[in-house]
Amino acid sequence: MSNDYIKSNPCHPGEHLRECIRMEGLTVKVAAETVGVSRILLNRILAGEGGVTTKTALALERLGWGKAEFWLNSQVRHDLAQARREAMPAKAPKAERSAEAEGMSG
Repeated sequence: MSNDYIKSNPCHPGEHLRECIRMEGLTVKVAAETVGVSRILLNRILAGEGGVTTKTALALERLGWGKAEFWLNSQVRHDLAQARREAMPAKAPKAERSAEAEGMSG
Protein backbone atom coordinates (compact mmCIF):
# COMPACT_ATOMS: atom_id res chain seq x y z
CA MET A 1 0.00 0.00 0.00
CA SER A 2 1.30 3.42 -0.89
CA ASN A 3 2.04 5.80 1.97
CA ASP A 4 0.53 8.59 -0.16
CA TYR A 5 -2.89 7.45 1.01
CA ILE A 6 -1.78 7.50 4.62
CA LYS A 7 -0.21 10.96 4.39
CA SER A 8 -3.39 12.35 2.87
CA ASN A 9 -5.47 14.09 5.49
CA PRO A 10 -8.72 15.22 3.90
CA CYS A 11 -10.66 17.60 6.07
CA HIS A 12 -13.92 16.59 7.66
CA PRO A 13 -16.96 17.95 5.79
CA GLY A 14 -17.85 19.85 8.95
CA GLU A 15 -15.08 22.30 8.06
CA HIS A 16 -16.74 23.02 4.71
CA LEU A 17 -20.12 23.26 6.39
CA ARG A 18 -18.78 25.72 8.96
CA GLU A 19 -17.67 27.97 6.08
CA CYS A 20 -21.12 27.77 4.43
CA ILE A 21 -22.79 28.75 7.70
CA ARG A 22 -20.32 31.60 8.23
CA MET A 23 -20.84 32.93 4.71
CA GLU A 24 -24.61 32.92 5.22
CA GLY A 25 -24.19 34.73 8.55
CA LEU A 26 -26.20 32.10 10.40
CA THR A 27 -25.95 30.91 13.97
CA VAL A 28 -25.63 27.18 14.56
CA LYS A 29 -29.19 27.11 15.88
CA VAL A 30 -30.63 28.82 12.79
CA ALA A 31 -28.44 26.73 10.48
CA ALA A 32 -29.68 23.53 12.14
CA GLU A 33 -33.28 24.62 11.68
CA THR A 34 -32.58 25.58 8.06
CA VAL A 35 -30.91 22.24 7.30
CA GLY A 36 -33.55 20.32 9.23
CA VAL A 37 -31.29 18.65 11.78
CA SER A 38 -30.94 19.05 15.52
CA ARG A 39 -28.54 21.62 16.88
CA ILE A 40 -26.71 18.79 18.66
CA LEU A 41 -26.21 16.86 15.42
CA LEU A 42 -25.03 19.95 13.58
CA ASN A 43 -22.57 20.75 16.38
CA ARG A 44 -21.22 17.18 16.18
CA ILE A 45 -20.71 17.50 12.41
CA LEU A 46 -19.03 20.90 12.80
CA ALA A 47 -16.73 19.45 15.48
CA GLY A 48 -15.78 16.55 13.21
CA GLU A 49 -17.40 14.06 15.60
CA GLY A 50 -20.48 13.27 13.52
CA GLY A 51 -20.86 12.35 9.89
CA VAL A 52 -22.84 13.78 7.01
CA THR A 53 -25.59 11.32 6.11
CA THR A 54 -27.37 11.04 2.77
CA LYS A 55 -30.37 12.86 4.28
CA THR A 56 -28.19 15.74 5.49
CA ALA A 57 -26.30 15.85 2.18
CA LEU A 58 -29.58 16.19 0.28
CA ALA A 59 -30.74 18.95 2.64
CA LEU A 60 -27.46 20.84 2.08
CA GLU A 61 -27.88 20.41 -1.67
CA ARG A 62 -31.43 21.83 -1.52
CA LEU A 63 -30.00 24.89 0.23
CA GLY A 64 -27.53 25.38 -2.61
CA TRP A 65 -24.52 24.64 -0.41
CA GLY A 66 -23.07 22.10 -2.82
CA LYS A 67 -24.08 18.85 -4.45
CA ALA A 68 -25.02 15.93 -2.21
CA GLU A 69 -22.21 13.97 -3.86
CA PHE A 70 -19.69 16.57 -2.67
CA TRP A 71 -20.82 16.20 0.94
CA LEU A 72 -20.92 12.41 0.85
CA ASN A 73 -17.60 12.11 -0.99
CA SER A 74 -15.99 14.47 1.53
CA GLN A 75 -17.26 12.28 4.36
CA VAL A 76 -16.08 9.07 2.71
CA ARG A 77 -12.61 10.49 1.92
CA HIS A 78 -12.22 11.64 5.51
CA ASP A 79 -13.46 8.35 7.00
CA LEU A 80 -11.28 6.26 4.68
CA ALA A 81 -8.16 8.26 5.52
CA GLN A 82 -8.93 7.85 9.24
CA ALA A 83 -9.41 4.08 8.84
CA ARG A 84 -6.14 3.75 6.91
CA ARG A 85 -4.24 5.61 9.62
CA GLU A 86 -5.79 3.44 12.32
CA ALA A 87 -4.97 0.26 10.38
CA MET A 88 -1.28 1.16 10.03
CA PRO A 89 0.89 -1.03 12.24
CA ALA A 90 2.82 0.94 14.82
CA LYS A 91 6.50 1.30 13.98
CA ALA A 92 8.88 -0.52 16.29
CA PRO A 93 11.63 1.56 17.88
CA LYS A 94 14.79 1.74 15.72
CA ALA A 95 16.91 -0.45 18.04
CA GLU A 96 14.25 -3.18 17.91
CA ARG A 97 14.10 -3.03 14.10
CA SER A 98 17.92 -3.29 13.88
CA ALA A 99 17.94 -6.40 16.11
CA GLU A 100 15.23 -8.00 13.97
CA ALA A 101 17.20 -7.26 10.79
CA GLU A 102 20.38 -8.79 12.24
CA GLY A 103 18.48 -11.91 13.23
CA MET A 104 17.16 -12.24 9.70
CA SER A 105 20.58 -11.90 8.07
CA GLY A 106 22.27 -14.77 9.88
